[in-house]
Amino acid sequence: MIQRYQSFRRDVATKKLFPEFQQLRAWHFRYILGSWHSDGDLAWSRDHVEGQYRQPDAIGRSARMVKYKPYNDKGVSVQEGLRFYDGQIATMPVILDYGGRSLFSITIIRV
Repeated sequence: MIQRYQSFRRDVATKKLFPEFQQLRAWHFRYILGSWHSDGDLAWSRDHVEGQYRQPDAIGRSARMVKYKPYNDKGVSVQEGLRFYDGQIATMPVILDYGGRSLFSITIIRV
C-alpha cells in the first residue's frame, strides 16, 4: 500500500492527476489505494482514457469506451470471472478487448 501511495504522490507532483485529487480525504483514498489492479494497469488507464473523458466531471462515463458483452466469443458469461477472459489476468487492456465494462470503469475512476 505504501508503494501505491508513493506512486500517486509522484503522479500528483508530475501533474498526471486531476487537480481535484489533492482535495480528497482519507475516505476516498481507501478506495483509490485499495484497487485490485496493478500500478501498471492504473498508469495504462491514465494513458489510454479517451480525451472526451479526461475531465473530472466526465471520467465516470469512460465505461462507454468498452462495449458491454454479457458473453465472450465462446459463450462464457461475464459473471464467470476469469473464465470470461479465457483464463487471462483481467488487466485493463484485456478488459477493454473482451468487454468487462464494470471492472474497467471502476478502475478508470480511481485514476
